[in-house]
Amino acid sequence: MLGQWLQRRVDLLITVGLLGVGSLGAASVVHTYRSRPAPRPDEQPIVVPNWRPLADSGERMGPAAAPVTIVELSDFQCPFCSRAAAALRIVRRRHGDSIAVVFRHFPLIGIHPFARAAAVASECAGEQGAFEAYHDLLFGNQDSIGIWSWTDVARRAGVRDTARFSACRGAVPADARVARDMAVGQMLHVAATPTIIVQGLLLPGAPTVETLDSLTRLVLAGRTLTAPSVAGASRK
Repeated sequence: MLGQWLQRRVDLLITVGLLGVGSLGAASVVHTYRSRPAPRPDEQPIVVPNWRPLADSGERMGPAAAPVTIVELSDFQCPFCSRAAAALRIVRRRHGDSIAVVFRHFPLIGIHPFARAAAVASECAGEQGAFEAYHDLLFGNQDSIGIWSWTDVARRAGVRDTARFSACRGAVPADARVARDMAVGQMLHVAATPTIIVQGLLLPGAPTVETLDSLTRLVLAGRTLTAPSVAGASRK
């Protein structure tokens, strides 16, 4: 039943065009959302039908033609998101251009006061080709979020035009892209970060390097991911 519900949600996203919309639903992300270290015993992976449009927007890290696509809904202040980002970095190093990670923003604004501003700043860094460096700096220095200025992080990330970066942070388009991602997460009924979707399979909790690596190998071997795929991967 949950799989059918998700299919209706994804189909609705495609139909009404929320994948490219700005500010729908952003204000309603509240403290009931959470970050999570691992799946609960009752949580199971879910196949998301028609998932590919979820990867058409967002910040892509990796080639467009990569045979494995991982969609990540994440929050820069979430400690478990930082762990997931580190795991994804390791798996990307192992598999090179075979993997692309598409980062979608889902800041938990009720519990992480700087998360949305961090998301907007990362989008502005992305306008100058520095999203991944900005992303890595934020996740690698979470204790400094809210202490370092966004422009200071931008300089460290290699952003050349800091005046343009600062102007972007106060403009509508970058914030609208964050709001678009938040709306997508809400429509998918995302309740926690990180939420990771590997080639259409939504994983409960924060996946380990071993799980991500095993699933990547299955896809590269021509397998279609299913819930049993995760069960097998987690035992390796």
